[in-house]
Amino acid sequence: MKNISIYSVYHKASHIVENTYVKPIQVGSGEDIPHIKLRDNTGDNISNKNGTFCELTAQYWAWKNDLNSDYIGIMHYRRFFDFNSKEQRELNTYGILEEPEFNLDFLKKFGVSEDDIEEQVLNYDLVLPIEWNVTSAGWKNIKHNYINSIYHHERDLDATRDIIKRLYPDYITYFDEAMNSTTGYFTNMFILKRELFNDYSQWLFNILFELENIIDISSYDVQERRVFGYLSERLFNVWLLKLFTEKKSIKVNFLRRVFVQNTDAKNWIAKTLKTDKKIVSIVIASDDNYSSHLGALIQSILDNFSQDRFLDIIILDGGISNYNKFLLNGLLGENSHIQFLDLSSEFSNQSTHMHFSKATFYRLILDKLILDRDKVLYIDCDTIVLDDVSKLFDTDLGNNAIGAVYDYIMHHFCQMGIPSIDFTGGVKSKDYLQNYVGIKEWDKYFQAGVILFNLDKMRKMDLSEVMIKSLLDKRYWFLDQDILNKYLLGKVTYLDPSWNVVNCGHEIYEGLSNKQILELKRSEANPKIIHYAGYETKPWNNRNAKFSEYYFYYLRKTFWYEKVMFKFPTSGNQENNQPMIINIPEQHRSLVWRVSRKIWLKLPFYLRRRLGKLKEFLKTRL
Repeated sequence: MKNISIYSVYHKASHIVENTYVKPIQVGSGEDIPHIKLRDNTGDNISNKNGTFCELTAQYWAWKNDLNSDYIGIMHYRRFFDFNSKEQRELNTYGILEEPEFNLDFLKKFGVSEDDIEEQVLNYDLVLPIEWNVTSAGWKNIKHNYINSIYHHERDLDATRDIIKRLYPDYITYFDEAMNSTTGYFTNMFILKRELFNDYSQWLFNILFELENIIDISSYDVQERRVFGYLSERLFNVWLLKLFTEKKSIKVNFLRRVFVQNTDAKNWIAKTLKTDKKIVSIVIASDDNYSSHLGALIQSILDNFSQDRFLDIIILDGGISNYNKFLLNGLLGENSHIQFLDLSSEFSNQSTHMHFSKATFYRLILDKLILDRDKVLYIDCDTIVLDDVSKLFDTDLGNNAIGAVYDYIMHHFCQMGIPSIDFTGGVKSKDYLQNYVGIKEWDKYFQAGVILFNLDKMRKMDLSEVMIKSLLDKRYWFLDQDILNKYLLGKVTYLDPSWNVVNCGHEIYEGLSNKQILELKRSEANPKIIHYAGYETKPWNNRNAKFSEYYFYYLRKTFWYEKVMFKFPTSGNQENNQPMIINIPEQHRSLVWRVSRKIWLKLPFYLRRRLGKLKEFLKTRL
């Protein structure tokens, strides 16, 4: 098997892309960048020249120190090859693809995997970026591009020509031809067979070291001093032109370049914890808008948690501010730990409806985010815990994929013929589950607000991509809850309903069996987790919501109580505070308001659930 080494060059802390073939290397004299093993200041090196040679110090290091690779290449921390040539993509004016930032789909989208790299490299002598025509950006040719670009000086290019004429006279015609060409290969990106890499490196550094002794850069600023990196981009085209002229049979593969605008490090994978105590891993999804409710939930977990165990809290972070992260950390004691997995850029294009946010999608990929835990307990952010979650966490799932509570509300919907949401055509709930979602055993539908995941089983089933694709193929009434039911029914351990008590009214009893009603009454009398699952049933939307006292009790122990009570924003940005909203006593409200409220309270539960946002809108105008 051929050994491929594509050195991805880093000079600052960024998101690190790495696999068997893509090898991050740090250049320059800065402090060590975490998680990068290779540095250009070891072995035979010119690391001290990084300020003027840029990524070439990594190329020099590979040339002198990597003696085993059959192919050697160069990419950058923000510039990558698109190894996925199967997809059609349109390049911009500068001949590149632009990505705003790294996301979970980046590696798959651009084929940065061992299999894709082998397919794009092993059958060729060299891999190059697709040629870019400089006239598309207003330049006449490569020389015109160089001498008219900021921080570039024509005298340096002239000095380079003189050195080539003296050291490599057989290249001078190719130099002139390359400078007059309108197309070229830029940004010092390539993958070359070893003999070609050695030949190019020997030629290039001989020229640049000689040039270093001739040109005076003492008056250049920091950007101008990068002159040898700038020149090498043009010299690469000279070397290639001669190679292509003399070796007509050489096999070349051309790939698109990807430029990532924001290279900030992304923390997607849960870190391993070390403790002598038995760990209970809790996963919660939240964005900044829900940080106050997240705080109340965490406080409720802490207050009821066994001191003999260690609480491992993993937040699927949809954009929580640093300030609110600081406050959330402040809730914890020595017996617990919290970490935030940055998923703020994920699922941005998926439309949502009702009260859902994109954070609800995250649990579909838990097995890809949490690699070293066999089991995790997922809890929705709109919940309050009233018992020790260790008891639930210790549930034996056997060979089942999940543990979850039966969805009594959906059963009520199905039995009563409640219509689903408009985009399905308003079909009745049972028909929606059976024919739209594809769940034949509709009467086994579970509620996804509290799920005990057998991650070992989930990894073996490997359903994440299938579920995401299904979610994106069409719209669903209950989004990922429908998807989880679609793919996991039959692999469920049903939990005691007290572990997921939805705070709805007794109207949902209609259509339920006596046994089911008894189960609900028992769980409501002694709830272990209360789930405020619906717009109108959330205490921060409706202070009179059922079981709201538990929410406010734990919220009062956090940093956000006043903000929720006085309707201040829950964001950490203190400059955007809005005036306090004062509740007007009902007797002082308008007659229209009071009549409307009485009508509202007589509406069936499912209608109030669907019309919650309309109600809030009308409240401000009546």
